[in-house]
Amino acid sequence: ATCFVFVSFEPYQLLPTLRSRMWPLYLPLWDDESLHKLAKATFTQTTPAQLSAAIHLAQGSFYKLKKMLEAPAIDHFPSTVQWARTLYTSQYSQLVPLANAFHDHPPATQRNWIIYTLQLLRIGLFSLLGHQPANSLTEKERSFCEKFSRATGAKAVQYIMGQLTELWPLLERYANPRLAFMHTSITITQHLQQYRR
Repeated sequence: ATCFVFVSFEPYQLLPTLRSRMWPLYLPLWDDESLHKLAKATFTQTTPAQLSAAIHLAQGSFYKLKKMLEAPAIDHFPSTVQWARTLYTSQYSQLVPLANAFHDHPPATQRNWIIYTLQLLRIGLFSLLGHQPANSLTEKERSFCEKFSRATGAKAVQYIMGQLTELWPLLERYANPRLAFMHTSITITQHLQQYRR
């Protein structure tokens, strides 16, 4: 006998004539707690903040988490600071070279830049709310987190984090990285302008 295995995240999008001849077997995604335990044991060199941001983006998929955490280590701090300052000062012309640079990176590096930036924003938000989560930030990273969070405010930081989180699935659906990055950056810049009026 020959068996055909169909794998789908949206089985109900299949034709009813196909579904009626199939034996459904549902495999749930990992919950965040289980994924955290497995990843912590597998990737021992990853900081808690990096792991938390990666798990948030992986959305229950250990395969996605593994690809993110196995990517080559790159210092994302300079580009993240430049991007944040460009957004805050509404220098639209400076977004073009940043978008080009983002586009030139391989997908793994793009994903890790998002993870790293979310990590800094998350820690900055916690510091703004009076909490100091355990992390391994350098002094310059910690200083940037605190200053940027104070300058923009908690609601703005949460908005930026939300927009970055939405950028992730766009890249996964093979959106043009340059255009997706530009769209996200312009949207955030326009939103930040409301807080400076």
